[in-house]
Amino acid sequence: MSRRRLLPALLVVLGIVVGSLAGSAPAAPTADGPLPPLRQLAAAQGIRFGTAVDPVVLASDASYREVLGREFDMAHPRTT
Repeated sequence: MSRRRLLPALLVVLGIVVGSLAGSAPAAPTADGPLPPLRQLAAAQGIRFGTAVDPVVLASDASYREVLGREFDMAHPRTT
């Protein structure tokens, strides 16, 4: 599959994965309670908070997906 065809497919998969994980993982607790996700802190200031994502790691690392889903409200595939 050519890169031109692969990128839209990756974007769709990325959107589904990040969207399904959004808000599903609890933040690490502190003495004062759980910390809010970075995207929530940014939203309180009227800012959308996102990141570039490595599609290979996204497909193979559950912890990476968990952090993306919890902390960011948008993601874009990393380009090299």
